[in-house]
Amino acid sequence: MLRLTLLTALLLTTHLATAQDYDTLRTTLYFSSDSDRLDAEQAARLDTFYLQREAYDGKPQFIARAHTDAQGSLTYNQNLATRRALHIQERLLALGASPLDIKLVTYGEVAPVADNALPDGRRQNRRVELLMLLPIQPPEAPPEPVVALPEPTVPLSLLQGQVVDAKSGSPLSSATVVVRGLRFDTTLVADATGRFEIELPYEGRVGITAYSNCYLSATQEERIATARPTTTLLKLPPIEQGLKVDLENMYFYGGRDVLLPESVPSLKRLLATMERNPGLYIKVNGHINRPGTRPENLPRLEYELSVNRAKRVRAYLIDNGIATKRVEYEGFGNEQMVYPNARSEAQQAANRRVELEVLKIEDCDDSK
Repeated sequence: MLRLTLLTALLLTTHLATAQDYDTLRTTLYFSSDSDRLDAEQAARLDTFYLQREAYDGKPQFIARAHTDAQGSLTYNQNLATRRALHIQERLLALGASPLDIKLVTYGEVAPVADNALPDGRRQNRRVELLMLLPIQPPEAPPEPVVALPEPTVPLSLLQGQVVDAKSGSPLSSATVVVRGLRFDTTLVADATGRFEIELPYEGRVGITAYSNCYLSATQEERIATARPTTTLLKLPPIEQGLKVDLENMYFYGGRDVLLPESVPSLKRLLATMERNPGLYIKVNGHINRPGTRPENLPRLEYELSVNRAKRVRAYLIDNGIATKRVEYEGFGNEQMVYPNARSEAQQAANRRVELEVLKIEDCDDSK
C-alpha cells in the first residue's frame, strides 16, 4: 500500500538537517511540461547525486518534495505532482534505497519558486526537490559526556480509508483521494484494494474527497484524533444514464441566484468529475421550497429563481473549460419538492436544492 507522510516528512527534514549527526545533501530535478518522467539528463543527475552516499557509512534517508507549474486544474496538478514523486521513489528503489527510508511530499502548484506567467518560471516550478539525509558516525570517545534533552514530539494522527462502488461495494483501485485540512492539501492514490492511509501531525477536522473514472465523487468530513486511527469509507456512485443526485453544500443568497463562497468546494468537485469523465453529459436541475402553493400558481419570479440557480451552476462549469454541449439546465420551481408539506428547516432545505442528472456517458473506461 502506498503510504505518504506529509508534515511528518517536513518535521523530519527540519530535525535531521539541523542535528549534529546528519549531513543533508540537496538537489533539484526538473521535468518537462505535463511529464512525470525524468529525461536522460535529469536521470543522470539523480544517479550522480545518489553516488554521494558512498562517502558515508550509514544508510541514507530521502525526502522528495514534488511540484508543478500552474498549467491545468488544481486537481490535475496534485495528481501530476504525486506521479512525479512516485517516479523519483521508483528510481531511488532501483538504485538500492530502502522503501522505508523514502518520504514523499506533494505540493502541486501551491509552492512556486518563480512566476508561472513566464515560460522560464514554469520550467523552474516543474521540479522535485530531493533531500538526502546522511548519518555521520559519532566520535568513539567524546571528551565529555553529553546529556541529551528530550526533543518535543508532535503526536501523529493516522487516517485510514477505503474507496468502494456505492452499488456493489467493490473496492475501487487507483482511485484519487484528496485530503484537505486548514494548512495542507494533498493527493493520494488508493491501492489495489481501494485502501489508503496517511499520517498527519494534526488534530481536528479534515475533508476527504475521492474520485474515480466513471464515478461521481464522494466527500466525507472526519475528526482526526491522535489516540487511535480514524477510519472512513467513501462510496462512489457509478455514473449511469438517468442517475440523479443532489449537489451537497450548494448555497445561494436568500431569494437570489448568487452563489455563496461556501459553495466553491462543491463546485470544484463537480468540475473535477466533469474533467475526469470527458464523455459525461449532464443536466443541472433547480428546485425551490414553496409548500402550500400549486406549481401552476407559483409566481413567475419564484419559478425563474429555480431556473437561474441551475443556470448559475452551469455557467461555472462552462467558465472553467467544460464544453457548452455537455451541460444543460432546467428549473422546476416547486413541482418536485421532496417534502410537499415541509415543516422543519431540514425538510425545507431538502426542497431548496440543485440537482445533477446524468443524460449520458460515453467512452467510459474505469481502468484508466
